[in-house]
Amino acid sequence: MIHGDPNSFAIVRFQIWVQILFADKDGNRRISENADGSYLLFKDLDILVPKDIHCFVDETNDSSHAETAPRPNQRMTGNCVQVYVECDYKSYQDNGSSVPNTEEWVAELWNEVITLYEK
Repeated sequence: MIHGDPNSFAIVRFQIWVQILFADKDGNRRISENADGSYLLFKDLDILVPKDIHCFVDETNDSSHAETAPRPNQRMTGNCVQVYVECDYKSYQDNGSSVPNTEEWVAELWNEVITLYEK
């Protein structure tokens, strides 16, 4: 939590590299360590990379999930969700051409997602 703001939070990771995410009413900001050891502070909204994301799941005629209204404090997913993550070659290169580094990077992303959903 950012001092004096109960609606804020911060995620700090010190594994292979330093990653910091902090968020408040003004949005998400990050501090990332660069390959040369310097640090970069930026807002998520300032990222100029196009978000060209496509979902290739065919959800037509999928009636297997009955929609119900969630109850307060109810976990929608139960206790376990299996997720398959596929990384491209660029992700591998961005993480030092190392499988363990890329796996750690994916784990850190999921930890960030978990924190965001808990908040």
